[in-house]
Amino acid sequence: MDFLSGLLLAAVLLVILGLFIRELVADRLATGFKSHKERPAKAVNDHLVGAAGMVVDHIGDENAPLKVRIGIERWNARTANDSDSAPEVGTEVEVTAVDGLVLTVVPRPAETSS
Repeated sequence: MDFLSGLLLAAVLLVILGLFIRELVADRLATGFKSHKERPAKAVNDHLVGAAGMVVDHIGDENAPLKVRIGIERWNARTANDSDSAPEVGTEVEVTAVDGLVLTVVPRPAETSS
């Protein structure tokens, strides 16, 4: 009888210890997943903000999309809302924002040589 009581006590302690460890691990995992979900996602093309490019194609209508070359890639682009008119082909532009695969650009100021 004494052996069975000891065995029962050991089994109860192991079950309590197992439940405690399970709750601890589940709480840590939930906290880890929660903090991972709260981090803002970085857009894939955000590295293009601030990049310089050149207008290579434009229909002429202010609302028509531009084609801008940055490095060896051609991108669809639009002008920023505060821009008065669409830049002409050959104009150097700077990327101010990225919306998916469409860049928002503004004309770069002409550099003055001294």
